[in-house]
Parts: sequence; C-alpha cells; structure tokens
Amino acid sequence: MVDFERNEPVITLAHPVISDEERRRRKLAVSEAFASVQLEGFEVTEQEQRRGQAFIDGKMTLQEFVTGE
Repeated sequence: MVDFERNEPVITLAHPVISDEERRRRKLAVSEAFASVQLEGFEVTEQEQRRGQAFIDGKMTLQEFVTGE
C-alpha cells in the first residue's frame, strides 16, 4: 500500500503492537492456563510454551493461540 499524499509505502502489521499492560495481562493468563493444565496432570510441551510466548508477544491472537491455527 502507498500513501499517495506522501508518496511513501505504508507498512501494515498482521498483528498490531501490544502495550506493556496487555503483555502483562497475556503473560498472567498464559501462566494460569499452563498451571491449570499441569494441575490436571498433563504436561505443557515446548511447542505449547513457544505458542504461549508468541501470544504474549502479540504475534498471535487469542483465537490462534486457543485453536492452534
């Protein structure tokens, strides 16, 4: 996409940058979810940990995180 008034390219992000507060909220939510899984006797895999970190970092939406898309 180009901003024709400035004649410059416009960069759009697939996932918007999240605030520090949103990052803290997501980190707490992922931590609690993983703790719940472990309390049920299951293991959180390395892949799930990486996906959790991607969600915390704003690289994936909640829907993508939960559904595995």
